Amino acid sequence: MTKPRPITILHPKRTTIATVVLFFCLTLSPTPASEKLTLYAFEQPHMGTLFRIKLYADSKENAQIAATAAFNRIADLDAKLSDYIPDSELKQLGAAPPNQAVPLSVDLFNVLEAALNFAESTDGRFDPTIGYASNLWRRSLRKGILPTPEQLADAKSHSGHHNLALDHENRSATLKIEGMFLDLGGIAKGFAADEALKILNEHNITRAAVAAGGDIRTGDPPPHAPDGWKIPVLGIDRNAEIVTTTVHLKNAAISTSGDREQFVEIDGTQYAHIIDPKTGLGLTHRVTASVIAPTATQSDALATTLCIVGNLDLDLPDATHALLITRDTDGRDQVARTDGFPSS
Repeated sequence: MTKPRPITILHPKRTTIATVVLFFCLTLSPTPASEKLTLYAFEQPHMGTLFRIKLYADSKENAQIAATAAFNRIADLDAKLSDYIPDSELKQLGAAPPNQAVPLSVDLFNVLEAALNFAESTDGRFDPTIGYASNLWRRSLRKGILPTPEQLADAKSHSGHHNLALDHENRSATLKIEGMFLDLGGIAKGFAADEALKILNEHNITRAAVAAGGDIRTGDPPPHAPDGWKIPVLGIDRNAEIVTTTVHLKNAAISTSGDREQFVEIDGTQYAHIIDPKTGLGLTHRVTASVIAPTATQSDALATTLCIVGNLDLDLPDATHALLITRDTDGRDQVARTDGFPSS
């Protein structure tokens, strides 16, 4: 079991503008006396990002107990799903010989199953088997050079979601080709946010929201805001805190993905951290996608996929809504949204 990290309790007055925008906005109105609930905020680093929890509880002690349990759950998932931690369950699966069934934990199996479903429904535009290409891309970025065509071809030969097989009866996975590694970066944080909210609910904390970088999972709304948690959706530029639209969510999730925060410029071209499975390179078109879905597992994967596709030409599941902002060659932003995505 991963040793629990100390929780940082955020005082509302110390929350910076950037933190509020990246997490979610919340007007600190007085809580109705009948509720007798107080707002508490916590944060911890996990999965290469900062997880933040906001919750309403009847005491500081109960709030901290629930938040600690939620963060412990996130840490446990990080130890299983990370492609950075050398001895994670995911890395051990990648190190197994090809065509050998490997028993999996319930968590890893469930995430892989969800990831494969997204891969199949998006014709491979979302692909959890691009770990080899991901590692190549990271190494290249550290050197400030692009991979060679030969390296990219080699990386592509070590991927393909059809080369990952799951056995439901035995709860195992088989990698069909040697040297294939998995990357759950486009779905793991959303899954962790969903699981953290479940833990909070088990501690009788239902008015809560969990943010994992650009993925936010909300529970019941704040006592004074029956429409839900107020979440701003930012524009495409990192240095401009321009709110494109504002959504109010309860018992749902929203994820925003794109090149706003993570990108690098090589030879005059900007590359995003999101890899296109077809090229093995980071995206070069300026884009940000926001997806509202019933769970953060769904919204996380779909936001990543829409960035890769670059348009709304994707068969979205029921109760799912999307906003896509792209920048054309003339530097103008083009905004597209599905009918159900709020416009203000």
